[in-house]
Amino acid sequence: MKPFQYLLLLTISLLFVQCTNSSFTIAKKQVGKITATTKVSDLKTLFKKDSLVVNLAESDLGTEKNYFVQDNDVYLVFEKGGKPLLKIVPKISDDKNATMQFVQVLSPKYKTANGVNLNSDFKEVHANYKINNIETSFTSIMLYIDELNITIALDKADLGFKNHTNTKVIVDQIPDTAKIKYFTIWFE
Repeated sequence: MKPFQYLLLLTISLLFVQCTNSSFTIAKKQVGKITATTKVSDLKTLFKKDSLVVNLAESDLGTEKNYFVQDNDVYLVFEKGGKPLLKIVPKISDDKNATMQFVQVLSPKYKTANGVNLNSDFKEVHANYKINNIETSFTSIMLYIDELNITIALDKADLGFKNHTNTKVIVDQIPDTAKIKYFTIWFE
């Protein structure tokens, strides 16, 4: 192989690797640039081109007469222009060295290796991933996918199920066209 051909092949390979290493990938213990080792102190650098909004836990603010207490710090990431991207919750509040407890995906830009994102429907999720468990809450149906350590929320109202009931739901009862409300990637 001539040096020019070798260099061309190497350059094309590097470009391919960079293109497939997207900053919008959802994988086990990874959401874009956030991994299991990402610390709170890293968030400002990771999202320097975006807007990072910090809501500290109420108990950390020192107020005594709270009627609503937020237990965890919450970091919200917005694109320039205001579109929400992520909701990030660290394992420990008020600790810059804390890693993440979970990340909730709020934008269809983030997708799994199989292309599942917020614009996907239940049929696409079910065709690409094994659903290990289904639980109902008052307003949502939660799909547990152990392969990615994620939960996917579906809105009960959109599915024809009554809100505020915990009736058991099985896979066959969920319409193929059911839309995803949000993804939660767990880091524990």
